[in-house]
Amino acid sequence: MKKSLKILCSIIIGLVVIGLVITVLYCAYAGPYSLNKDTFDISKKEITEDITVVSFNIRYFAHDDFFKKSWFYRAPLVVENVKQEQPDIIGFQEVQPIHEKYLRKHLEGYEFIIAYRTKLEPKEGMLLAYRKDRFTSEKEGMFWVSETPEKMSKDWGSNSYRVAAYAKLLDKKTNRYISPVDTHLDNVSEEAREKGIKVLIDKVNSLELENAILMGDMNDFDDTLMYKYATSHGYNDALIIADKSYVGSGATYQAYGKKLDYRRIDYFFLDTEFHVNDYHVVDKLYDGVYPSDHFPIAIIINMT
Repeated sequence: MKKSLKILCSIIIGLVVIGLVITVLYCAYAGPYSLNKDTFDISKKEITEDITVVSFNIRYFAHDDFFKKSWFYRAPLVVENVKQEQPDIIGFQEVQPIHEKYLRKHLEGYEFIIAYRTKLEPKEGMLLAYRKDRFTSEKEGMFWVSETPEKMSKDWGSNSYRVAAYAKLLDKKTNRYISPVDTHLDNVSEEAREKGIKVLIDKVNSLELENAILMGDMNDFDDTLMYKYATSHGYNDALIIADKSYVGSGATYQAYGKKLDYRRIDYFFLDTEFHVNDYHVVDKLYDGVYPSDHFPIAIIINMT
């Protein structure tokens, strides 16, 4: 009887400790997160002929990302990164419903296009945002980066289903089209990345997406078949043609600072109609905290 009582007491104490830990974590992170009302409103930025574009892998909601790696802590920092750059167009990667809800709430003046790669939980995909007082969308949607882009599918040994979100936007300032395409190529299969970039370019052509910007986490280096295919089929690497550039340590994926010497894997591939005034890696930290395991990349462009 005494042994059973001790076991019961141990269980109760364990549950109380777990409850206290959860309460502390909630009060420290989730509470302020849910009550945070800070926003960024892009409509307050003056419209010029220049267009700022940002690509940002914000890190999926990982249950083992604790404390300052937690989305609950990082979310306001992601918004701060956006506020710093004031982009007219943003392509987010690794977005899940918890991210989408927060970004829609805290980024004002944007229209959003979501492209989840499956209907199954946990859903993940691309979130494309564009400034709604500057652009009119004439066409938008999503497709799978596979042999059958019109339906949920994956090929070539791809580890995951891969998708792209796109829009054909009329710029009211210049009266010209710009077509952002936001994607995230496979992290395992080199063949899937090489053939995936071909699918992206083929879809740009078939959808008649004028002045396309292919952007996102390509999971590949600049000496690979993926890169060579893009740059030999009518697209420029924004970094290479930029008037000025800043690459920091050289990494775009940095694993919360563990791989600062890593080579870049995030890109802007631009139609030849664009002039790139500036390319830079957004490596700003907040009291030493990384907003994501990737640095955002940003460009300031105009039509040639």
